[in-house]
Amino acid sequence: MSLISCLCVSKNSFDIVKPSIESFLNQTYRNKELIFIYETNNNHISKIKENYNDPNIKYIEIEHDSNQKLGYLRNKSVDEANGELVIQWDDDDIYHPRRLEIQEMFLRNNQCDAVMLDQRYISFEGKMYLSNVWPFEGSMMCKKNIISDIYINKSKGEDTVLLVNLLRSNVDNNSKTLLFLNCPELYIYNYHGENVYERDHFLSIVKCSKLKNPDTVFNYTKSKINNMEKRLLKVLNNINMKKIYILNTYNNNKSDEGLSVVYHSIKNLGTIVNTARHIKNSIVIVAGIPHMYINCLSNKNINICYTTYEFFPLPKLWIQCLNAYSTIIVPHSKIKELFENSGVKRPIHIVQQGYPKRIPYLNMKDSNKFTVGFCGVPVNRKNLDLLIKAIETLKTTIPNIVLKVHISKYYREMTPYVFPSNCSFDVTYGYKTDDELSKWYSSLDAYIFPSSGEGWSFTPRESLSLSIPTIISDCLVHKDLEKYSKMIDLPVTQTKIEDAIVDVYKNIEVYKSSAIEGRNYVELHNKTDDMFHQMSNIIAQLG
Repeated sequence: MSLISCLCVSKNSFDIVKPSIESFLNQTYRNKELIFIYETNNNHISKIKENYNDPNIKYIEIEHDSNQKLGYLRNKSVDEANGELVIQWDDDDIYHPRRLEIQEMFLRNNQCDAVMLDQRYISFEGKMYLSNVWPFEGSMMCKKNIISDIYINKSKGEDTVLLVNLLRSNVDNNSKTLLFLNCPELYIYNYHGENVYERDHFLSIVKCSKLKNPDTVFNYTKSKINNMEKRLLKVLNNINMKKIYILNTYNNNKSDEGLSVVYHSIKNLGTIVNTARHIKNSIVIVAGIPHMYINCLSNKNINICYTTYEFFPLPKLWIQCLNAYSTIIVPHSKIKELFENSGVKRPIHIVQQGYPKRIPYLNMKDSNKFTVGFCGVPVNRKNLDLLIKAIETLKTTIPNIVLKVHISKYYREMTPYVFPSNCSFDVTYGYKTDDELSKWYSSLDAYIFPSSGEGWSFTPRESLSLSIPTIISDCLVHKDLEKYSKMIDLPVTQTKIEDAIVDVYKNIEVYKSSAIEGRNYVELHNKTDDMFHQMSNIIAQLG
């Protein structure tokens, strides 16, 4: 994945640059940097730096000189760029989260040197417009080596000569130096009254444009744009060189658990099929256990398997099947290490699996009880038997303790449980809606998941997302939650579970504070939307 340098020259106030910087931070394309050039007379830079202290933003201060125009500063931004690719990133415009992803994909798949949008949206005095078709210099992405010192030292029109030179190269060399992409949703040209160009410039563009409903373009006041996803997927499919198929692994499973979350997140990327044996020269994605679907695949395709497993070494059957795929995707760096150390030879990518976000419900807790929750399938490695015994023992230490268990579905490998028939246990089975699960979590004082091994960790991330004190085992994929949770060292024992619960009970306010920090962590790092976009990037590169 090439590093993309986003070139930004700024003199505007914090409120004006905020949407542009947040557009950068929200980009789905991960390998990026923002080259933020400002002069020493910029009175807004302290507040900007204070609010956006991000390692991907490179602030460059230039001594103010009245002879230095915008074109000079743009050339400085190119000089400071580390990326193989550069893209103009004006500080007062607004960009779709997939702008980098889509323009880079278009440039790479068409093997050209530069790509510009031929339409854009314009935000002008409270209304939204779609421009007519015309080359749009400010939208350009290109290879860095073709634009060294090419901006003219002018305050306006400094980038027009760049467009002319690229178009001339197309004609003179009969080449694909510059190509145009029609995807106006990627860019909103924003009039705010303090632009480089005066109002008349924008008015002349608006007069040739079509009035649009802002809600159908993108809702930049919320800094998210999800309502244009279908159109963007069509653009992606037009850019991709290979057709995408999704193997039907969980279409009948509507619950949020395990790899079904991955399947339901990506199934709209392509066509769902029950088998791909008859398909060739395409991309086929399998979200599931690798050996269960190997007979549904053809080696004439790029077969991608998203899966996970935590116990070393991997079974031989897994290794054989994984090596028959083209590419493997796992949710955690430790799982990648485990696969590689077990003998998996195929390329392995890491895409975190996200978590099903729950809505918190207030006043659901019983103040007369200390309620500990466990949600999952009671296979042996989840250690529910040890947890039940621990709760029985703890009744003398915490008389009001209750273990609330929800077993979401049955598996053949499940060990049958006969729960003690007393008031210390509250057990439910079967499917719960999202709303019902949110209420279930909201009734807990603490959540516990003492598993000996996990491929991912949905439920601890769900509980932390609701600021619930959380107790988890020290297995590989829980390591990043250590700061926000009470950890049980492996191997898990009944005594360790008891000690952990007592510690949380006695220091509940401390663990509540940790859980609040944990909520911020999982909301930032474990977005299911991020999983979708990262998967899209990998698929696009393979296509």
